[in-house]
Amino acid sequence: MSPEDIFNMFFGIPPGGGRARAQQQQYHRPNGEGGGAVNVNLIQLLPLLMLMLFSLLSSVSLGDEKPFALKRSEGYVVERRTELSGVQYWVADSFELLHQDAASLRKVEDRIENDNLQSMRRCCNAERTQKQKMTEAANHYNGADKARMLESADSFHMRFCDEKDRLDAMRS
Repeated sequence: MSPEDIFNMFFGIPPGGGRARAQQQQYHRPNGEGGGAVNVNLIQLLPLLMLMLFSLLSSVSLGDEKPFALKRSEGYVVERRTELSGVQYWVADSFELLHQDAASLRKVEDRIENDNLQSMRRCCNAERTQKQKMTEAANHYNGADKARMLESADSFHMRFCDEKDRLDAMRS
């Protein structure tokens, strides 16, 4: 069986000279029977068409690309700060050309502040978990070791939680 036969079988053509047979069958069919074969061929092509469609959709940007980054990275080299809460962010050189009007800039800055707040919440939760684990670990000890470990847990500075609280206070 040749690769061409496998390819032909995928499209519903029997191996070994399928084209000639398919053409002969079309000429010998009575009128009115040709429409069913088209539907069968379309159904057989459906998986291939769906694969091509999904491939095309995944390669096309759906407009979800952010015009900013919360950390400096390639392509985002111009530093800016949001007007409301002073969140630091970076944009491309062309940012000001694309967002000249105040409404467009405000929309981007709202998105920046929301993304930053979500990031602060995640980091704050991680800090709380770390502090809780430090306290739980200290409870497995006695005496001076326990006191020292509890003091270390109590003095653990949670800077992301402080920033999250500051941002939450500005929003309310």
